[in-house]
Formats: sequence, structure tokens, C-alpha cells
Amino acid sequence: FRVVNYGQFYQAEYFKLLDQSKFEIYLSESESQGLAMFEAWVRGVPTFVWEKGVYESEGVRVSGKISAPFLEKISGSYFLDENDFILKFNEFINVKYEPREFVKANFTNKAAAEKYLDIYHDKKII
Repeated sequence: FRVVNYGQFYQAEYFKLLDQSKFEIYLSESESQGLAMFEAWVRGVPTFVWEKGVYESEGVRVSGKISAPFLEKISGSYFLDENDFILKFNEFINVKYEPREFVKANFTNKAAAEKYLDIYHDKKII
């Protein structure tokens, strides 16, 4: 295994590690954009994500899927704490995930344009 601290590595180095990886264990209190996970998913690497469930900063409290708001069953799974990690890890590594397909179906320019057109037509703007 390798530890990669976000912001303390070169992107090319991260990509090389992803190309050699079967999965990624993602530890973060919150994620606003999920770029590191998207980069993993694009390369077909599923993520096992710690979901703290609550994030507090400057008097603001946010709860829900804050560690990986875009994570779906096709791209990986969550664990809540150390005990949950132990319970779910073997299941996680034995599931056939398809994170690259998830990205292609939902986050490409084509997928975004199709969703935009669906919204456009649904609102009867034409």
C-alpha cells in the first residue's frame, strides 16, 4: 500500500499509483469536489470511503454523504468507523465495481449535455 496526502504529491505520481491499484481507501472528513475520487474512478479504481457523517467548520454543521457525495454502489462503498471498516472490507474487495462505467454514464460532456437537454425539453422551453 501507499499513503498519498492530497496536495503533497504530483498528479502524474498519483495517476501512476492509480494505474497500479486495485482499489483506493479514501480518508477525508469532507470532500467538496471529489477530484481525487473521480481520477480513481476514471482509471477503474473503486474507492472505499470513510464517511464521518458530520462536518463542522466555523459554526456551520453539515451532515449526510459529505466525504464522497458522488459515490454510488457501482463505484465503491462507505465505512463509518474502524469497526465498520473491519466488517465491510472483505465484502468491498470481493465486489465487482465498475467505476469507469459510472463516470462515463454520468460525468462526461455527452452525459451532461443529454441531462441538460432532458431538463430543457421537460420544462417545455422549446
